[in-house]
Amino acid sequence: QIPGFQGMQACIFRVDSSISVRTWRFVIYYIYGVDVDQEATRLARSAKELLELVRACCMYSLPTPILSFAEASLCNLLSSVPASLALEAFVLAQEYGDERLRALREDAAYWVVRGWHDLLREGRQVNEPACILSTALGMIEAVLRQRAGGTPQKPSCSRV
Repeated sequence: QIPGFQGMQACIFRVDSSISVRTWRFVIYYIYGVDVDQEATRLARSAKELLELVRACCMYSLPTPILSFAEASLCNLLSSVPASLALEAFVLAQEYGDERLRALREDAAYWVVRGWHDLLREGRQVNEPACILSTALGMIEAVLRQRAGGTPQKPSCSRV
């Protein structure tokens, strides 16, 4: 029961702490049909919040249009974000293994490989670095093979 509201009930739903209030507010606005244009414009410029939105979509099985918006917007920003954020995006896309995250996984793989030296220079601690790098390179190779008309092969290391 909600105090002061006769006959209404509520359910408390805890959202993972890795998802900010602003990001979750966008989700709620979208689901309840509130005009999200202004929020979407703001969100589309923040790679960190877009990554949170992708994570929320995967964790809570949110509607595909939200995931598509987050993925497309994040892919557009990957060229201008630190390598550590591209790595986070790559690991997240690999972790959930959702086929809908294919574009994000492939784009992030490219930016991880391209920025690998930055990660090392920053002293970034990466779990299983050889496996991540091998998987990213394998993914890039598969994309290039596919574009060349060959048969794509799965990356050899799948523990990422």
